[in-house]
Amino acid sequence: MGDSNNHVIRKITSAAAVTTFAGTAGFSGFTDATGSAARFNEPRGIAVDSGGTLWVADQANHVIRKITSAAVVTTFAGTAGYSGSTDGTGSAARFFLPFGIAVDSGGGTLWVVDQGNHLIRRITSAAVVTTFAGGASGTYGTIADGTGSAARLWAPAGIAVDSEGTLWVAEFNSNVIRKITSAAVVTTFAGTAGSSGSTDGTGSAARFNAPTGIAVDSGGTLWVADWNSNVIRKITPAAVVTTFAGAALCYPCVTGSTDGTGSAARFNGPVGVAVDSAGTLWVLDNGNSNIRKITTPVATSTLQAQTTGCGSVLGVTTVEGVQVYCDGAGWAMIQNTASPCSFIAELATVQPGGACGYRSASVVRTLSNAATVVRDQHQRRGLTGSADGRQLAQWHEVDQRRLSR
Repeated sequence: MGDSNNHVIRKITSAAAVTTFAGTAGFSGFTDATGSAARFNEPRGIAVDSGGTLWVADQANHVIRKITSAAVVTTFAGTAGYSGSTDGTGSAARFFLPFGIAVDSGGGTLWVVDQGNHLIRRITSAAVVTTFAGGASGTYGTIADGTGSAARLWAPAGIAVDSEGTLWVAEFNSNVIRKITSAAVVTTFAGTAGSSGSTDGTGSAARFNAPTGIAVDSGGTLWVADWNSNVIRKITPAAVVTTFAGAALCYPCVTGSTDGTGSAARFNGPVGVAVDSAGTLWVLDNGNSNIRKITTPVATSTLQAQTTGCGSVLGVTTVEGVQVYCDGAGWAMIQNTASPCSFIAELATVQPGGACGYRSASVVRTLSNAATVVRDQHQRRGLTGSADGRQLAQWHEVDQRRLSR
């Protein structure tokens, strides 16, 4: 994480052990070096690629830094102490207070929120910097949907990129969430520009109050650190906005540091949010100077069993309200009552005796205490056709009925 006021990069293990990975606390500056010998000046956004390389928006230095797994810090784009909006390669490029940063799934492209210029910048693996969305610098206070340079953003802060290459931007001053396609088409996905608040709703009916951090999970759900509302918001792919954790009772908004479930929890100016492969949220609670962990429960289902004519099964078990069938091939099947003999299913290996398992929200669930190994990470649906349920046809991805949040 970027510990901006201490001018360092911190590392936190799964056991909550915190160490300083690069920089020295209390010493700002600009130095490319290894570990504690390096210097930063208010590092903000941070992203990690598939190879373990860290990418840092070093805000007050107006540069993008690269940190290897061995803590070797170098300047990848921009020149320290020189602000601007010039496109170029490496040190020839200019930024003005870069804030958020994200890396695509391929690890070859960086996306930077150039907050002072109100722009979204793209950086290739060869350090070629171009302006991807937003008008010329100096468009302060203007917001407009559009393509590329025709779009206007106002103090964007956080940025996330999904598996399809779509960018999601939390726009601090405009109080909206923007969507930017791979063709640089910018639209307002949730909230209404210029209207602050904490109202849950769909699309433009929702309200935010200085949204700052944003993350997207594997299912396309957005998670937003709504800074001035002191809450974490959830946005579905259909733009339905709800308050997931914390209580926004403005004005003034409720602050605190209370641990709890949902609206019982309290935050104080959350500015960053990340989501891991298990669906756990990690929040940078700025006003409390701590890191918060938020679990995201696996959804349950009330689908009823009806197996007549659907082939034999080895066992029926109920897990989290879902009746799960184990067939002879090691399938875990959850029946879709809208279509008899149609199941949401997933490949899994089984132990002798017929126990099986399924995978939901990236968590492997085991039935009958069996050790289960998932072979296929995609949840799929098929029609059972043979006597033991092993023949499956009409394969396709399950979007509407898959077990996810």
